[in-house]
Amino acid sequence: MAIKLLGPAQTVRMRTEADVTARVERRAAADGQQVRLDRRTLVAYVSEGRWVADCPGCRAGIAIHPEWTTAACLGVGCYRLYTSIAVPTDWVEIETALDVRDKVNQNALPGETAAALEVENEIHRGEIEIARGERIR
Repeated sequence: MAIKLLGPAQTVRMRTEADVTARVERRAAADGQQVRLDRRTLVAYVSEGRWVADCPGCRAGIAIHPEWTTAACLGVGCYRLYTSIAVPTDWVEIETALDVRDKVNQNALPGETAAALEVENEIHRGEIEIARGERIR
């Protein structure tokens, strides 16, 4: 399924999970380091229209694809490969709820549901309509 928000393909030009592994391996090798497999679970959320997670190793942002099970930290000196990502079960609905907003306001914190985002949209309906120059349903 194609994602509506920005994922690794748009933010860091990784189109497949194999690209993720290859990129972190190249970066680590260029710095004379090894890739570290990290089994901790990343928690995906949306920040300004991008699916991301925070690296527990160095706190850098990691591009996430909600359908992938692999992600990598490309932070200098970190080079961790993660194979467990917690993505909201209602991620498709979250994207739909956020799609009516400007990029800067396309945010969903960990644990925030599509239903909660729809309530926010209704509360801020006038602001959203003005920003988009149109009416939302």
